Amino acid sequence: MKIDYSKIYDEDLRKGDAHMAILQDYRREEFLDQTSTASHYSLLAYLSNQISNGIIIEVGSFLGLGTIALANNPSNRVITYDLLPILQAGVGGYFVEEIIDKNFFPLNIEVMVKEDGNILGEEEATVTMLDARKEVNTFQRPNDPKTIIKSDLIFLDAAHDGKMEQEIYDFLCRNDYKGILLLDDISLNKEMALFWRGIDKKKYDITEIGHGKDDDFNRSGTGLVDFSGNVEIVRPTSPPALT
Repeated sequence: MKIDYSKIYDEDLRKGDAHMAILQDYRREEFLDQTSTASHYSLLAYLSNQISNGIIIEVGSFLGLGTIALANNPSNRVITYDLLPILQAGVGGYFVEEIIDKNFFPLNIEVMVKEDGNILGEEEATVTMLDARKEVNTFQRPNDPKTIIKSDLIFLDAAHDGKMEQEIYDFLCRNDYKGILLLDDISLNKEMALFWRGIDKKKYDITEIGHGKDDDFNRSGTGLVDFSGNVEIVRPTSPPALT
């Protein structure tokens, strides 16, 4: 996969505009904002469009903004994991009660709710998705960790305690994962910084096209771990022009 810094901000985030219409205005504007690297949604959409007919895993759904960006390419299957209490906390519960129940979600997203928080276990999860008629379909099915191993991209943005991240990283190493692991908030706290420092696979700090704005919150960092051995980073000689 080639990651060309000069192309990141070419992505059309307005593919997801309709899905954001019911969110509070500031969240909608945040999603569509391509004028600052404080917003990493362009990066997520770009990565989605470097994959065709693949599987993308997101760990940490929260508001669903990153989920929608990852679903930018409709040929991919996007599976997003989170805990029910966290999902319901997102902007007053809009993620579950408004976006999904009012059919604002793209058809290629599956929301997996695991109340125990263990995405690597085979216990049943509650799945919510839209069917071909754009009707909400909620059902129970066993979680399949093999799907994670088969995925092309994993976006990890959940506990930020270093422990969960390490557990997932070790799981991928043990199972000879061949995709790409994208990590949000690698500089958020001491635990995340230590976890990032300890990764021995080929890795890239791509904060400048992720969470890289010069303020305390948004410079929390973005890292990419290349399990595939096929990532090519194309950095410009000067920072990309943002218009």
